Order: sequence, then structure tokens, then C-alpha cells
Amino acid sequence: MALGLVVLFLILLPWIVDKYSLQLIIYTMTYIMLALGFSLCWKGRLIRVDLAAYWAIGAYATGMLMTKAGWSYWPTILVGGLLAAIIAWGVGSLTIPRGGLVFFTFSMLVGLLIQQTLAASKSFGGWAGIESMPPPAIGSFVFKGKTEYYFLGLFLLGVNFVTYYLLYNSKIGRGWTAIGSGVGFAKSLGINVVRYRLSAVVLSSFFCAVSGSYLASYQMYIIPDSFGFHQSMMIQMFSLVGGLNNFLAGPVVGAAVMTFIPEYLKVTAEIEPILTAVVIILVIIFMPLGILGVVGKVWRSSLFVRNR
Repeated sequence: MALGLVVLFLILLPWIVDKYSLQLIIYTMTYIMLALGFSLCWKGRLIRVDLAAYWAIGAYATGMLMTKAGWSYWPTILVGGLLAAIIAWGVGSLTIPRGGLVFFTFSMLVGLLIQQTLAASKSFGGWAGIESMPPPAIGSFVFKGKTEYYFLGLFLLGVNFVTYYLLYNSKIGRGWTAIGSGVGFAKSLGINVVRYRLSAVVLSSFFCAVSGSYLASYQMYIIPDSFGFHQSMMIQMFSLVGGLNNFLAGPVVGAAVMTFIPEYLKVTAEIEPILTAVVIILVIIFMPLGILGVVGKVWRSSLFVRNR
């Protein structure tokens, strides 16, 4: 019953909110896809700051294939995702066996390298990026308005959620949980920590690229500045604010809060990095479990008091 009401609400949402709010929801859905990827890696106790780079790979794969090669939008999603997964597999295979710190360090270098390569190459449009991308189409139906893009994003986000949910409740998900409880503990259970961590990195990179492809199709332009180190830090923020131990719901809450509040407070681009740093510090000090962690703690306390 509750799930049916949620689905009905999501279907009716474009006709409930105004166009500006709908645009924020569209961006929020892209951020949720990214934060889900970070939360997956955190479940395996890996911290990475290169997710914006894989976001860029998906965006640029779609942009290049549509504008230069004349491809339809739909196969570019898969191409971008596979390209990101292959690069992530190569980087992860080299760094994950050497430990989380090595992986973290290389993730910074890879993120910077990919962004600078896209910006420096005239083939990718340089710092001006790629413009005038054609909209997606299914036959004669062309995605032009925000409502169409909302439902496209909702579909892609649904694929993300179903995939992560099924994996979290499978053997591989139990392996990630064991690693999160402790690498030594996971090894004592016979779990191949490197393999499980590598699968998390590859999967999260794939879906980050899918999010990038979606963003590129919606904006119809892409620039390298959209995929820098600050954006990777924001992805971490979404998971942190929502709750790092809530691997599905946390990214939703965190992305929504960190998208809507700055917009409605009219925070400028110059102030946003400062606000981000302040929020990170405050969350770490006062809400280390995130919003959902605090809500859960209060809820459990109220139940304990009620049952005394």
C-alpha cells in the first residue's frame, strides 16, 4: 500500500510542483545516482574522490557520439557506462590490492587527469565543452520538456535502486557488509576482499557514467568545469548528510537536502564551497550518522520510552 502511494506520488509529481522545482528534482536524481555509487564503495570501506570524473566519461561519451558520430542517445548510455567501468577496472586492479590509502590517492590523480584531459583536448571541445546536443527520441517522440526528462531520470534512478537493492541482498552484498565490518573479519570468512572491492568500484563507476549521460542529454551541453574535484566532494557530502550507513535512503535524503536548501537560500557559486566545508564539519561533529541516523536514533529512543 505504502509503495503504491509512493509510486502514484512520483507519477503525479511533475503536475504538482512548479517548473523550477521540477528542474531541481531532475538534478537531484542525477546526484542520487552518484551518491549511491559513493555509498556502495563506502560499504566496502573505500573512499574515492574521482566519481565526478566517471560522471564526465558518461557525459562526454554521449556528447561525442551524438554530435560527432550521429548516434542515437540510447546506445550512448551503455557505451559511456562500459567505458567508465573498464577504466575503473584498470585503475582498481592496480590500486586496490595495495590498500585503501593507495586507492584513495590514485582516485584524486585519476579525477584530475580525466578532467584536465577533457579540458585540454580540442577534440573534446576544450574548456568550452560540447554544445548543441540533440535531444533523445523514441521514434517520432522527442524529449523536449522537463516532464519527459523527469520520467527518463526516474526510470534510470529506478534501475539504479533495483540493481543496488538486489545486490545488497545477495551473496556479494553480504560480502560487502562483511568487509565493512572489518577487512580482517572478511578475510577470516574466506572473502576475497580485493575482488569484492573491485566489483563495487566498477559498478559504481558504471552508474556514475549513466548519470553523466542523463545530465548531458538534459542540459544539451557539457563543460569540464562541471566535473571537477569540488563536484566529487559534493557527492561525498550527499551520502554523509543523508547517512553513510543508510546505503539506499541516505543518498536520497542527502542529495535532496543539499540541492534544495542552497537553491532556496539563493547561495551563490562563490559561497557554495564555503557552505559545503562548513556543513561537512558540522555534520561530522554533531551528526556523524547523518540525518537518517539521527532520525533513527530518536525513533528508537521514543519506542524504548513508550515500552517502559
